[in-house]
Amino acid sequence: MGTVPFPYSERMAAKGIYLGKSPVGTLDPVQGNATAEGASSFVGNIYSKDDMELRDIYYRDAYFNDGIVSNNDEIAFPNLEGIEHEGVTSQLDAFAFFNVTITYITGSGAEATLNGVAVIWQLENGDVYMLPTDEWGGTTSLFDNKTISGININSVVSNIDDNLTFTHGTVSGSEIFCFTRGALILTDNGEVKIEDLQVGDLVVTRDHGLQPIRWIGSRKLRSSELGVLPKLRPIRIKAGALGDGVPSSDLLVSPQHRVLVRSKIARKMFGTDEVLVAAKQLVLLDGIDIATDMQEVEYFHILFDRHEVVISNGAETESLFTGPEALKAVGQAALDEIFTLFPELADPDYVPQPARFLPSGRQARRMGMRHLQNNRPLVSTS
Repeated sequence: MGTVPFPYSERMAAKGIYLGKSPVGTLDPVQGNATAEGASSFVGNIYSKDDMELRDIYYRDAYFNDGIVSNNDEIAFPNLEGIEHEGVTSQLDAFAFFNVTITYITGSGAEATLNGVAVIWQLENGDVYMLPTDEWGGTTSLFDNKTISGININSVVSNIDDNLTFTHGTVSGSEIFCFTRGALILTDNGEVKIEDLQVGDLVVTRDHGLQPIRWIGSRKLRSSELGVLPKLRPIRIKAGALGDGVPSSDLLVSPQHRVLVRSKIARKMFGTDEVLVAAKQLVLLDGIDIATDMQEVEYFHILFDRHEVVISNGAETESLFTGPEALKAVGQAALDEIFTLFPELADPDYVPQPARFLPSGRQARRMGMRHLQNNRPLVSTS
């Protein structure tokens, strides 16, 4: 196989659907030519929700830096050209395009299907990824904002390199960054349930005093959706799990919602006492667990003029961060509202500033493990 063109950048963030490992060379058993001879072996594969994982990845184009990912038939630089996940890069071995059928759960809880075209990559380490594409009649929004329960691979569209011009694709809207119904937000009138807040209400922030809410959004997930995508189940942070009296009562947040960690360990690792860490990265610690007992959940976003640290159930947590992944998660209608309020966010060159340093998932898990091993609270008062 040859090369996969995509918009120029040596390291591009994306999300891909990880389908597991297949024996190395499954997609491309005969090296040194422009054909993925093994593409037909994927036809008929059925991937259930348990077979798939939505991963944060980077496309790597650091060798030629020419907007084309070269596979191992073209050039042998495995750390520079391919896909990176959690700091490890494996070079592209082969790719091919397929007709697929997606099964997903609608907002009403019913099951629906959608046909489209997707591209499958296999890497030198055997990892297999599925990604959307706008080639061969496909669309880069194929997987967006869907609670996917299964994917069927129906037929090969193309497995000849000369015809495979690939546009950077990613999966949007599958992560949620927010509070759950019932979270108590500290305001100028004391603690108020998040579902009772309105645009214009003044909320206490760590850095800028009282700040008016500019936008509020919500999304309810039914039991059928949580069953299909258990990774969207909320995280329960029990009273006192972060530190002495923090939070003051059990706090439920989405897996991606960030809580503030303040400790000497954070300073040693990141050069700052305070960092914001996704709740899902802290489930190794006592008192922080996936809330498997909830049949449904309603998530709420609150947005200010800037990313803020607010007080929820006595714990310091983030407001909605207008980074690209969080904005993808709110849905198109909400995104249109936010862009009306903050038109600068629609500029692809705009870079939002986080309220605190945001460690990567891998860094955050290491930090949590160090707190556990040293029996130190995540929120220190000294």
